[in-house]
Amino acid sequence: MTRNLRAITGGLVLLSASVLAGCGSSSPSATPLDAPIVSATSSNGTTVLSLALGRLGDPANTFYEMFTSTEGHSAFELTTPSGTTTNGGIVVSGPSGIAAIRQFDLLRRSSLVSEVSGRELGAAEMAPALGGGPSSVAWNPVTKQVALLTASGAVVEGPSIAGPFRQIASLSSLVGSTASCAPTAITAITYGGTGQLGLGLRCSKAGSAGIVLREGTGFTLVASSSTRVAQVLRLDGGSGASFDALESVGTQVRMLQIDASSEAARVVHEGPLAPISGVLVSTAHSDLGGGAYSVATRPTPGTGAASARILDLHAVGRVVTQDSSVFVLVPRGTASPLRVWVSGGGTVHFGVEDTEQILKVAVPYGSAH
Repeated sequence: MTRNLRAITGGLVLLSASVLAGCGSSSPSATPLDAPIVSATSSNGTTVLSLALGRLGDPANTFYEMFTSTEGHSAFELTTPSGTTTNGGIVVSGPSGIAAIRQFDLLRRSSLVSEVSGRELGAAEMAPALGGGPSSVAWNPVTKQVALLTASGAVVEGPSIAGPFRQIASLSSLVGSTASCAPTAITAITYGGTGQLGLGLRCSKAGSAGIVLREGTGFTLVASSSTRVAQVLRLDGGSGASFDALESVGTQVRMLQIDASSEAARVVHEGPLAPISGVLVSTAHSDLGGGAYSVATRPTPGTGAASARILDLHAVGRVVTQDSSVFVLVPRGTASPLRVWVSGGGTVHFGVEDTEQILKVAVPYGSAH
């Protein structure tokens, strides 16, 4: 596949326009706070990253690449699915599941590719246009079904990446069962380890975590208590019948674990978003250590702050500071988190702490896969 794009210019590679436009705000507590599709997911020792590269202030000259490591942090390979341009972005359901390529042509359609350990398996299939966020595609580990959060805000499901897809949920269909949340959008989807489907919501009322689980042909709101309005940024399947959720609540970001058997949620970690900065640029999830999230942010434009910050929610709100080229921090249980950043010329670096560089991969325009 040849990218129909021009050469990368020198200097620091910035975040894509979709990330900046979707997340930038002068107030960290402003809603909605959209989660960027620049993200990472790590499970069973395999980590998959989705990064934006190119001239990122210009969507026509931005493209996305996937990188996969099957040995933790020791080696990464370029594993972008072949056969379709990636200007619209890449969303992955997990190291083993599916990768979805959002099309650049007004997002009319998307392409789905089956993945095993972060590597494509077979040809791409066309699917309805995906919505934004890192949790807009889901793969059922039990039935192998595929669910998509579409650009129109509906949830569709099919027997495989080839479809056919049928609508199973929409905002209007959830109104009766989500009164304490009063949702204004569906923001995330995932399947749990037992195959149960979960949806994340953007609430307009305080009192709910904004997570519903499928029960038969309907959905049940997870029991929770919140004094602030919650918005689910991403949703990931946990071990067994559990789910992990990353939410924004006012000026805080928090991680929840949901027990599907009791349909109840508990807060695992919580940290302030406001003192870090106001622009959320990446999210990452790992199944190590019982489940963990991290988020990376950039300084709000005009504040004069010089550094990006990373909040590692697995380390009980530990804040790690790195220079402004940071893209993703991958939590890895109790070990040092893996940092991934991009330097001038589009070189992707993978390193632990600030000194150890494990691998760097230059990705030029016009590269073929």
